[in-house]
Amino acid sequence: MKHEIYRKENFKTSQWAGGMTTELAIFPQTAHYQERDFIWRLSTAVVEQEESVFTRLPDYDRVLMVLEGDMILAHEGQRVARLKAMEQDRFDGDTSTKSFGTCQDYNLMVRKGSAGYLDVLELREESVVPERETHSNLSKSCQAFYCHSGYGVVTFKEGSCMIKEGDQLVIWHDAAEQASVSVMGEGTLIRAQIFYDDRVLSRQEIPSEKASLSDFSACVKLSLTNFRGSRFLLPSLKDIWYDEDLKEGIRKVERFYIPMFLWIAGVTALGFYGTGRWEPSAMTSVLLGWTLLMLLVVSPLLYFLAVPKPVKAHIKKVNELTEYEQGVRQKEQAENLMVQKIEKKYKMSGRNIGRTDQKGESGKRRKEPRA
Repeated sequence: MKHEIYRKENFKTSQWAGGMTTELAIFPQTAHYQERDFIWRLSTAVVEQEESVFTRLPDYDRVLMVLEGDMILAHEGQRVARLKAMEQDRFDGDTSTKSFGTCQDYNLMVRKGSAGYLDVLELREESVVPERETHSNLSKSCQAFYCHSGYGVVTFKEGSCMIKEGDQLVIWHDAAEQASVSVMGEGTLIRAQIFYDDRVLSRQEIPSEKASLSDFSACVKLSLTNFRGSRFLLPSLKDIWYDEDLKEGIRKVERFYIPMFLWIAGVTALGFYGTGRWEPSAMTSVLLGWTLLMLLVVSPLLYFLAVPKPVKAHIKKVNELTEYEQGVRQKEQAENLMVQKIEKKYKMSGRNIGRTDQKGESGKRRKEPRA
């Protein structure tokens, strides 16, 4: 059993359109909220705007507890929850959710497949052992205590810790471990109970191997299928995903349109050389031959030099992606959708291209989504 105290002077606080949000603890500790590579996360938020929009988190379940004030959560197409101080609501992170009202709240996010609970502990002078939830199908667990007011003394196997208002204590242990934790003091603690499994949530490094003929064959396929709209013309491409290393190699080739310029240069050179020397039919055959050479040899060779080997190890089936890879893919899809919307909006008029302000067509400032 190990523990860690997170003091309020060390918290990460950031501004959003609706107010302030503060990250209290995240696991793994090397994870980053923006990367969506965490198993669980605890945070608080001060909501200053009457209306705000929650960021959609498809891979996570959420529990929100109001600490001060009142809040209404509207889960689009499902239900509405009215929360007062020390009341909570559980919801799917993929739900389109809006909040109404100003308040301070406490948030728990857990990756789907994990489990998380919040409860309120009103402290007394006598030591009390709060009841624990159990999850036999999940191997790891932790109890996290946030001091909302006053102070609390939390006692466990290794000793005792005192936490003051605004501090966050996290105690890790195996889910099956009989970890007796008692609390006493004066004030209010918010307890989070979290159950999870260790999973691969980070990028997997693929060992580099010596290039082979199969790598060149894979590069021929890359060359022939790497064009705009290929996934609509070739439905089988929708079932595969190129990892970050492979995409970076492809970008190196495509960044300056190298294959296209080589083909144009070849056509131009052959055209100048063949004019007056070759019959039209011969010229057509030569240009066709050059085009085939570009498609089947030159362009694949450029990819072959730029992409990581073994190439096929970086081409993965969508239904076999790790959780980290699923998160990267979803982020890419969201970015592509945003680009398509922008292109569609400005396709005809080209209005406002390059503007950096946050105003919409009506002139009203858009509200940024909250965490």
